[in-house]
Amino acid sequence: MLSLSGDGVVAWRLRSGEGVALGPLAGVAGEPFIARWDRLAPLNATWVVRFLLDYTDGTSRELAVRVAVRAPGLVE
Repeated sequence: MLSLSGDGVVAWRLRSGEGVALGPLAGVAGEPFIARWDRLAPLNATWVVRFLLDYTDGTSRELAVRVAVRAPGLVE
């Protein structure tokens, strides 16, 4: 679960990324993005999930979040 909020953020939407979304692909500030990853990223790498954040001043900016999945249950 990832909460997308901050100074001036009013909304967000998923642009791209690996993973299985378990909730909305867009929302208002503070509404979480919920996902799961069913496989490990390649060795020495991370998954990158990109969001577009909308701000109160009318601008939008991209946010890239790196996800490192390290779970014993996902040994491939």
